[in-house]
Amino acid sequence: MPVKQSSCEYQFRAHLTLEQIITSSSSATIEYLNGTARFDKVAFFYCKRDEADRRDREKILLSLIKQFACPPIDSTRGRTRICTEAMEAYNKEQQDPDSRTHLNFDSSLNLLGQLVDCFEHPAVVLDALDECSEEVRGHLLRGLLAVIRKAKSPFKVFIPSRHNLDIEKRLRDLPHVCIEARDNAQDIENYVQQELTLAIEDQRLLAGKVSQELRQCMEVVIIRDANGM
Repeated sequence: MPVKQSSCEYQFRAHLTLEQIITSSSSATIEYLNGTARFDKVAFFYCKRDEADRRDREKILLSLIKQFACPPIDSTRGRTRICTEAMEAYNKEQQDPDSRTHLNFDSSLNLLGQLVDCFEHPAVVLDALDECSEEVRGHLLRGLLAVIRKAKSPFKVFIPSRHNLDIEKRLRDLPHVCIEARDNAQDIENYVQQELTLAIEDQRLLAGKVSQELRQCMEVVIIRDANGM
């Protein structure tokens, strides 16, 4: 017996499918930063509590290092090169058999600071920091703040996160923007409506067979559950 489109079960399944087409504000930020001439390097990382490598402080720094290790394409040779600082760190580690796995946190932090100075306008997007433990958050925030203070050029760090007291306290004395759910409610509503329309027209959502009633239910559920995120 087919399930009616107005049933709760069907609405729930449709909502789960729609989560795949909703991007976070961080994705839009990365796209914007990469598209503007104000920044010559943008590195990013998405933290996630249910994946060990995505909540590990050393893995997070190593990912940022990997992205900063390659400066813009060398216009004289037409190819990408690797920063000298990164090569030196790699060669040094290769000479020590006991440390060939990866750099430790302090060494990674030091190398990140050196690589950041290879650029005139570097930026980092560290999304969902609240997905890491409070201890990891503390290490990362202290480390990044140290890199910011020592950087030769302005080093911008964008940290979208849920409200956590430890994060707010560490960033309290720095320039920051607090966005409440009500501040971007209209933007989220417009975005959801736009993405729903595209998904239905492209037949990516339920093969395009979505009644007006079901569409309205989807909009209400997604906007409500987004809660400003």
